[in-house]
Amino acid sequence: MLTPERRESLVLEAQSLGLRAFDANLVIAVVQDRARRGESTEDITGPISVLSRPGRTPLRSNVQAVVAGTAIGLAVGFAILFVRWVTG
Repeated sequence: MLTPERRESLVLEAQSLGLRAFDANLVIAVVQDRARRGESTEDITGPISVLSRPGRTPLRSNVQAVVAGTAIGLAVGFAILFVRWVTG
């Protein structure tokens, strides 16, 4: 039997590891359901494959775009300077 206090503790621990509270509760529900039906709780990778995976954060995507834009801008600038140097 999983007490509400223990469940809350598990959800908080899962959140500290990067899971959403919804996903943590889903994992708990899957494990409890399998235990009630007498199934193994050792491998639940199939049932929990529906969990959302952490993707790119908007900040990370923006930083990558800025870095790429800066690199392209510098490359074009150096190309222009090189052409002026060669022809000048």
